[in-house]
Amino acid sequence: MLNARDPKLVHRQRVRYSKSEKRLYWDIMLNLKTMIEASHQSRRDIICDAVCTELVSIVRQRNFPDFDTASFLAEFEGAIRKEMQSADAAQFDHLSLERASL
Repeated sequence: MLNARDPKLVHRQRVRYSKSEKRLYWDIMLNLKTMIEASHQSRRDIICDAVCTELVSIVRQRNFPDFDTASFLAEFEGAIRKEMQSADAAQFDHLSLERASL
């Protein structure tokens, strides 16, 4: 879940792994002021960097049986960067508000 908050509020990041679903859930903590001031392309870049950085940290802290962490992280980062930073990524920008306000 994307979570854009003022860092002064000191929100904790939630991380949960569901063994039954075999799914990892976590909050991506983003700086609200930075996100408000950023363009759509910059927001996608910030989100992409945050997802990749935090996922590496979270996955390396846990032990997932029968899981090739290194291969997954390399493939995931390549795929997310391709999707979020390609020319096609901007196709829905017109549906979003350009700026929010504090």
